[in-house]
Amino acid sequence: MGKKILTKCYLEPEEKAELVAKAGAANLSISDYIRRIVTGMPVPAPERANTIRDLLKVNADQARLGNLLRLALDDDGWRVETPTEECSVEGLISEIRLMQEQMKAIVRLL
Repeated sequence: MGKKILTKCYLEPEEKAELVAKAGAANLSISDYIRRIVTGMPVPAPERANTIRDLLKVNADQARLGNLLRLALDDDGWRVETPTEECSVEGLISEIRLMQEQMKAIVRLL
């Protein structure tokens, strides 16, 4: 990439407000938003950014849960008996890891 060049554009106050709102909704700076529009690059949909953020929060929660379960394993290796099946902490950790991988794949697709 070469030297960047400043380009100016005059807007009405309403147009400027709309530009600021749309850039904010896309989670982009005004400069990045304009650059994407001018060069034909896609502008992220606000819903997409919110969905990705929410999935990343769930992923972090699952990681914390997995760490807590690992601590429980390190303490005494306990098992929980349920009426229908035996659930081990190791099994829960495996399920959490599988869910995290599935969520990461979904985020990559978004």
